[in-house]
Formats: sequence, C-alpha cells, structure tokens
Amino acid sequence: MLGSVILPVLDRCVVCGKAEVDEHKDHEYKRDESRPQWRGWHAFRRGLSTRLHDMGKDDHTIKMILRHSSVQVTQQSYIKGLPEQALDAMADLDAEQAELVQKRDKTSAKQEKQLVN
Repeated sequence: MLGSVILPVLDRCVVCGKAEVDEHKDHEYKRDESRPQWRGWHAFRRGLSTRLHDMGKDDHTIKMILRHSSVQVTQQSYIKGLPEQALDAMADLDAEQAELVQKRDKTSAKQEKQLVN
C-alpha cells in the first residue's frame, strides 16, 4: 500500500505533476515540496485517529479501527488536538457565553418591566 498508493500521491514532480516512479523525459524529477512528506505508519495512524475524532467518531470506534487493546491507549497516544481546534472551541464558548448574557439581560429587563407595571 505504501509503495503503490501513498508514496505515488505524496511524491509528485513540481514540474509535471507525475509521480517520482513515472518517466520524466524532458526534465529531471524535482519533488513538489508543497505536498506533505511521509513520516511513517505511526504518524499515519495518529493522523487517522485525530481526523476520525474531529469527524465526531467516538473513541471506542477509533480504538477498534486501530485495533488497540484499550481506549486509553487510543486517547493518550493517538488522538491529538490541533491548535486551531482549541481556538475554534474557545470562540464557540465565547459566542455561547455572549448569547447567555444577552438572554439574561432580556429576562432581567422583562422582569423589571413587570415590577414597574
């Protein structure tokens, strides 16, 4: 799978877009550095588990896909949060907090109006 599927997609020529193993008649192969480099199976599995987690798949399902003996191994060593996820989560929390404050203010204003009447 690595040699026939993964590396041909990652190792493309910047000039013609062909895989490294393909023929490059009119130029010398030069790797397209904008494509990620292969970092090994552990990195692949870690990336897979993180993406599945981001897609909302539960940790037990991810554990089964990776064939781990326990969900703790999957959670501690494979599922990694990304910096933008933390920023997005804080932005969501901030928006929710602002919404709650707005609801509270409307409720308070309504209660004050009722007391005046």
